[in-house]
Amino acid sequence: MSSDRQDQMAQYEMNENGGETDDDFTIKGIYPVYESITPTIYNHILEAQNVEGYPRELRKDDPSLTNAKRLSVTGNWSSPRPTGFSVDEYPMASTMEGGFYKGRFASSVLVPVEEQINQGIQVGGLLRGLEYKDRFLVQMVNAKEHPEPEGVAYYIESPGGEKWPSDTQVYTPRNRQPQNNPAPYPIASPFGLGQILNFLVRGLEFALTP
Repeated sequence: MSSDRQDQMAQYEMNENGGETDDDFTIKGIYPVYESITPTIYNHILEAQNVEGYPRELRKDDPSLTNAKRLSVTGNWSSPRPTGFSVDEYPMASTMEGGFYKGRFASSVLVPVEEQINQGIQVGGLLRGLEYKDRFLVQMVNAKEHPEPEGVAYYIESPGGEKWPSDTQVYTPRNRQPQNNPAPYPIASPFGLGQILNFLVRGLEFALTP
């Protein structure tokens, strides 16, 4: 992201929030959401941003608050959940805008758990490189621009504007397989092995969801 673009975004935020300094609105990282890698999450975030009005810029929150914020949103979903699916939230519970913020809960839908794992790898890596309240941009990348199922997991920008990692570094999505089930409205599995798998999926959701 160019310094001019950062300045424009900072000025807009200052006008909206009462004149805070430029330093408060520096973009420190970028989370690219690839339609070719996490298509259900891509569609969810796209709608959350463009239709529901959730922000594109998010801030890292205190990690000790993440689980409680996540429960405030995912607790509204009935249990057991369909096997192989997990609740995706936007904004994520690991951000200051997640959970319950400015009078409303984060948007949430069911997505394939493999997409959640890939998202967790991306966002988890990004947040480890940021400090409390650091701001990052959620950047949508459609399949026409990036058709292959691989990509840069995240960027962290240095004070001088350099991006890390470089544009040539890529990651391959973990255990990527075609999704045959319709989403976000899958059919619940009958009691039995599916219920056991659902329990394991819920554990993965807490361990890997950002």
